[in-house]
Amino acid sequence: MVLTFNSLQEAIDYVRDNAEKGCLCPCCGKKQKVYYQHLTKEMVKGLMHLMDSYTITEEFHLVKFFQKLNLDYIPSAADASIYKLTLWGLLEPSGDKGYYRYTQKAIDFIKNGTMIPKFIKTLDNRIIGESGDLLTLKGALKEDFDYGKLMGLNI
Repeated sequence: MVLTFNSLQEAIDYVRDNAEKGCLCPCCGKKQKVYYQHLTKEMVKGLMHLMDSYTITEEFHLVKFFQKLNLDYIPSAADASIYKLTLWGLLEPSGDKGYYRYTQKAIDFIKNGTMIPKFIKTLDNRIIGESGDLLTLKGALKEDFDYGKLMGLNI
């Protein structure tokens, strides 16, 4: 099926209206899909380990730090998802690639009871919104990874 649009705005509107279920951009052919990035207990535990080891002003390399810990639940989080804590503003890039610092928001979430959204919605690696209930630290420590949730599937 070939789609034809009379303006760039029509193409943009098409992607916006269809990205939730996934579509191809009519301008460049790139797949466009909204992903629901899910805050998991592994990510939160990893953040807690980082906060126990560094001050808010110190930078650290995520993968190197977790390799040293040799914890059974960290490896997948270290190379696949813990950097996603930047989506919630809990980590921020610092210096060279792979180096981060945790933020005041991380301290507020872990130590002061601040609530954060369960999901961050992304499209083309950009934040487009939040979804789901707000989580406390206690609630976040119950959240397992779920592929269906990431993909926005109701399964």
